[in-house]
Amino acid sequence: MNLKEISGHKFNAPPAGEIFDILNKNCSQWIKLTKWTPVYRGSKMINPYDDFIKIKTRPEKQDPDVPPIIQQQFDQQMRTAGHQAVLSNSVHLTGDLSEAKTYGRPFVIFPVGNIHFSWSPVVKSLMGSLFRDGKKIARLSDLIPTYKHSELRAAIQSNNEILVQCFEYYKVDLELWHTISK
Repeated sequence: MNLKEISGHKFNAPPAGEIFDILNKNCSQWIKLTKWTPVYRGSKMINPYDDFIKIKTRPEKQDPDVPPIIQQQFDQQMRTAGHQAVLSNSVHLTGDLSEAKTYGRPFVIFPVGNIHFSWSPVVKSLMGSLFRDGKKIARLSDLIPTYKHSELRAAIQSNNEILVQCFEYYKVDLELWHTISK
């Protein structure tokens, strides 16, 4: 399938077969764990040429939605509990398309190579689980024990935040994904 133009939208992407070859080759661990179940990330960075692109992650980044002291405490407690994927070294994903859209243009994400992930069946988003209407409703020390680093498909189906530690990932425009995955 030639993806140059579909339904009036011009895609800047290789043909569908080539996209699947690239993903199969570079994202095999992720694909094996998810069985191609879409996982989303919203992006405010709008570029007409990023329908299919590989992104390098930034190690030790500050999450813009989490105060630095909370992120430091979360990361430290998660590492102490044996988790490798923490806020500062992970891409934040979700199985909830509507949640991804709140962060910008939605993309389907495919982490490259070896990955580690963390998620909680009770934490939709960290800040939403800690605070409501500006009031503290939970403590990190109560939430950390709920985090797992197993059952990725359950994590996706939960629609909760999934922290995925990887060095690179492919992002596929949602409309492009719907077109090529039929």
